[in-house]
Amino acid sequence: MTVTAVHSDPDGLTLTLQAEFDASVERVWQLWADPRQLERWWGPPGYPATMTTHDLRPGGRVEYHMSGPEGDRFHGYWDVEEVDPPRGLVIRDGFAHPDGRPNDDMPRNTVQLVISDLAEGRTRMIIQTSFPDLASMEQILAMGMEEGLTAAVGQIDAILAADATTVAARHLEVPGARIVWDLQPADTSDQPVLVMVGYPMGAAGFASQVGRFTDRTTITFDPRGIERSSGGPTDQPLVEQNVADLHALLDVIRDQLGERPIDVFASSGGAVTALELLARHPNDVATLIAHEPPTLAVLEDAEAAGAAWLAVHDTYQRHGWATGMAHFIAMTMHEGPFDAEWASRPAPDPATFGMPAEDDGSRNDPLLSQDQTGVPHHVLDFAAIAAAPTRVVIGVGAETGDTLTGRTSTQVAAALGADLVVFPGGHNGFMGGEYGQPPGEPDGFAATLRHHLDRPARR
Repeated sequence: MTVTAVHSDPDGLTLTLQAEFDASVERVWQLWADPRQLERWWGPPGYPATMTTHDLRPGGRVEYHMSGPEGDRFHGYWDVEEVDPPRGLVIRDGFAHPDGRPNDDMPRNTVQLVISDLAEGRTRMIIQTSFPDLASMEQILAMGMEEGLTAAVGQIDAILAADATTVAARHLEVPGARIVWDLQPADTSDQPVLVMVGYPMGAAGFASQVGRFTDRTTITFDPRGIERSSGGPTDQPLVEQNVADLHALLDVIRDQLGERPIDVFASSGGAVTALELLARHPNDVATLIAHEPPTLAVLEDAEAAGAAWLAVHDTYQRHGWATGMAHFIAMTMHEGPFDAEWASRPAPDPATFGMPAEDDGSRNDPLLSQDQTGVPHHVLDFAAIAAAPTRVVIGVGAETGDTLTGRTSTQVAAALGADLVVFPGGHNGFMGGEYGQPPGEPDGFAATLRHHLDRPARR
């Protein structure tokens, strides 16, 4: 049974629900982070929820309504205070009027979500609601909150079981690492296999897109050292190692699924991996959609941009994740070429972006720990890529503008003589709220992606 305990504590003014699932922490987090998945269970049976706004980041808001069997609607909202994907969040939960305005005649409660790993692949989820006073607690409980929440969470086991029949996690042993990959088979097999590649993002970041390509057999995976996959840095440069792992995975896919064409959608660092794959293994992929590859060597200001990246890396090494991430955000938001002085400017205060400045001492972040051997400094062999029989499309976000990855995407397309296609949203336009990030435009993104995947490949 999903729900293992429900405890009402009038003295502590809390209602605590505990549930356990046969699923990973990341999979349970997706039940909150993806608005389409949240809709599948947030409303109790007979009262399905519709998420009209889903901005799951500190300071963001989630707005929704539940539709009753008689056509009546009940509106609510969350003000998001803290997000720690995939481990939990803190929200302020309230009732709303039909136009979305908070209903101040009803109590507002604080809800804390904690997701923790149990043994043997199980996960515990705790939802604790704190009420402002006893009268508010009694009012909300009298409306059936305990029963409704228990019934809503009780639907999750069936959701996970249904997904498990279509999505299966598998493992690939490669030198120094174990790669975890997911297979979603399609109802038909006349379409090429679609592999989605990210870095440093893992498979969970593609959940919104996978759900929109159920007519294709779809593969996602966690790169080595990311989320479920083991392994760490090797003597090889990062992109070369990622290419070796991806090539090994594609060989396994062909062994298991037959010699079907393989298309690839790759984002960010994964796009650099996929482009380098074409240079080294030109017959691996039929069509590649490479979305916003951040390779600095193509820029006219490559030297200054490279120095800016190394300055971000140095900030991370000296001050830790929060200050390093603040510096990274400033770099990625910068529009136009970098001047020679940018790298010497001080990093912004993490508080500017709502992050605490504490340094936990760790220096293993897969993004910020990249030095001159990492993805941004990798130099692509455009002649070798262009010589591959693969049809290559370079994607750029409509909202990316003249920022770093907008400029690199434009230049990579020009260097290859490839189509430059504008996709809805920005750098994360394909995402629907995964990892607690603001949702992009996954529906429009998927439609554009499908259009360009369905065009005939060069072979």
